[in-house]
Amino acid sequence: MSVSLTRSDGVTVLTLTSDPSSTCPPLCQLLGSLCYTPALCSPSRLLTLPRRGSQAVLGSLWIMSGLMHASLGAILLATYGAASYQLMDTYFPVWLGVIFVGVGLNSILTEKYPRPCVLLLSVILNLFGAAMSITAIVWYSTHFYSMCNDDYYYWRPTPSPSPENVALKERCLEVRGIARALVYGVSGVLLSLSVLGLCVGVSSAVLSCKALRPARDKAGSKALLEKPRYCNK
Repeated sequence: MSVSLTRSDGVTVLTLTSDPSSTCPPLCQLLGSLCYTPALCSPSRLLTLPRRGSQAVLGSLWIMSGLMHASLGAILLATYGAASYQLMDTYFPVWLGVIFVGVGLNSILTEKYPRPCVLLLSVILNLFGAAMSITAIVWYSTHFYSMCNDDYYYWRPTPSPSPENVALKERCLEVRGIARALVYGVSGVLLSLSVLGLCVGVSSAVLSCKALRPARDKAGSKALLEKPRYCNK
């Protein structure tokens, strides 16, 4: 579908020409023609990345962080009763790890196919990954605070328990303390991985933005550097 715009005195005419051989409905053809830009989606236009191989390295870091998030999140979910109930209900580390892996795969594709549309998608996904990393940092910080509250004292029965029940509760609290120590360690690693994801996302987005700079600006700066200079004696 081709779109043409004609303007006259006070009148603007928008002409749409549909493709009769296309199987898509006219509305889909209209959206495709509006979203498609040859400058962004041309398959023959490849841009030069500022540092060759950097996007692949950053993508590998994204994937490593995502896999560790998913695996350590499964460990937290296995320690039922030691982790916070928000974690048990939302499965936050698991699907956050899936997001990180997806962003990492996109960064590797950006390294292999540095086209403008791929770079633009990389910027959007890396900024989204950085925003999710900030959310994870806040989440795990509040998770540390919620684990410091011991709800055992709020549910203590009024009558005096028997010595057997007291011994059983002491053993349960001891095992729960060990499980909480494990949860503290895993949460600390997840917090560090979230900080790493924030740094990787910002770095990858900056590199993609540098590659998306107009070519004429690069050509102008190159011509300025190659311009001969004369010294007045």
